[in-house]
Amino acid sequence: MSLGSLLFVTSSPDSTISLDRYHNWYDNEHLPARLTVPGVRSALRYKSVTRNKTFLAYYDLDSDEVLKSPEYIALNENASDEERAVKPHAGLDRRLYKEIARVGKQAPTPPKTLLVVEMTPYPGHENEFNHWYDTYHIPQMGEVAGWSRSRRFLLTEPLDSGVCKYLTLHEFDRYNALGSDRSGTVKWRNEVIEIVAQRDRSIWEPYHAKDEPEGTHIVFHDGIQFNVRIDGKEDGPILAFSNPLGLNLSVWDNVVAALAPKFRLIRHDQRGHGRTSQPTKVTSFSELADDIVGILDYLNVQRLHALVGLSMGAIVCLDFALRYPLRVEKIIPCDGLPVSHPDIVKAWHTRIKVIEEQGAGVLAEQAVDRWLTPGFKKDPANQKTIQWLRENFSKTPANAFRVNALAMEDYDYITPAKNIKLPALLVCGAQGPTLELMKQLEKVIPGAELVVIDKCGHLPMIEQPKAYIDILKASL
Repeated sequence: MSLGSLLFVTSSPDSTISLDRYHNWYDNEHLPARLTVPGVRSALRYKSVTRNKTFLAYYDLDSDEVLKSPEYIALNENASDEERAVKPHAGLDRRLYKEIARVGKQAPTPPKTLLVVEMTPYPGHENEFNHWYDTYHIPQMGEVAGWSRSRRFLLTEPLDSGVCKYLTLHEFDRYNALGSDRSGTVKWRNEVIEIVAQRDRSIWEPYHAKDEPEGTHIVFHDGIQFNVRIDGKEDGPILAFSNPLGLNLSVWDNVVAALAPKFRLIRHDQRGHGRTSQPTKVTSFSELADDIVGILDYLNVQRLHALVGLSMGAIVCLDFALRYPLRVEKIIPCDGLPVSHPDIVKAWHTRIKVIEEQGAGVLAEQAVDRWLTPGFKKDPANQKTIQWLRENFSKTPANAFRVNALAMEDYDYITPAKNIKLPALLVCGAQGPTLELMKQLEKVIPGAELVVIDKCGHLPMIEQPKAYIDILKASL
């Protein structure tokens, strides 16, 4: 990955706001909003090991141009009342850096210990300082147990506030990697101290929200920060899920609750959705399948009992079965379009235009209306569920919808499906728009079985959860 920029923000909230309010704002509003901006590769929170009530959030950016993008500017222009109320009291110290060097490899999860070193060499000694840092200090740091990566940055703003010119992040994939020696596990050479006019050193550890669900993980893969959830029986057969476009991992909540007593369940927010960072290029079904592999590798899962996917996720199931047949025993694609068509491509372009020009809320109304049967929509008992669906979809950034929808421009999984050698259970709503193509897919995949759910549109886990869960249980 190319060198980028770093937005480095420390905070010490004042006494006018409670820590609970401050953290609730940062965890559930401020930081997640930044993950919706294209070019924000990751967003992580830390707490100081030695300084009470001092916190750090740092954001890896493609470049400092990200902060000038319409999406980023809109965050301030459309700030909520809570943002406007809390932010002035958060004690934010904001700095922007350009990455100048990188040594080592990014761990698949955020650093468990972060050593931050800031320095400014005296004028005339900058070359000497940089030579020492690159040839002596970073290699020495690499000898500390748990070290994974060191990255060096040059300050770009502010330039007139006494902030050190150079910043280095030393990342360790081990808690308490520097032990009890807070003053310096790795010693400075005297000749270097003499050429440094200003320096600071701080140690940080991950901050975890009080209301963060158990089993929540951050996993890095292919330059994307993925939000991953693991639920269910620790030693149960392992299932993974792939989501429909426009909805986050919570769409499986009912299914997970029903299967958790017997199965280990892995979900993730797909690229650009939920708390996963934004892709900056058009994606593909193969990349979405590779994302699952990256998550499984992090979790040391060699083989799934089953991969379940719906809509766009159904096609991910097909790609996964074709390319990674040794890593899954069974696939369960639901309500998918296994082949593109000019009329469908035209429809996707129309939807992209709607979300870009009118917003996700308008597209959410159209999508939910298209997904559900008239009978379900008319029943007053379902109005809360329908509203939840609209709100879930409305959180999808336009960029995430566009880059994932364009994966459906030109593809054909019906033709190669004859090469799928795994058991395949196909599921589709009787009133769903994909039923005829799912019937074609059943004829192509050797030994595949199609189960049709009556009185059901495109989302069986929402419209007919009991019937859908019973089908999964019987198959698994």
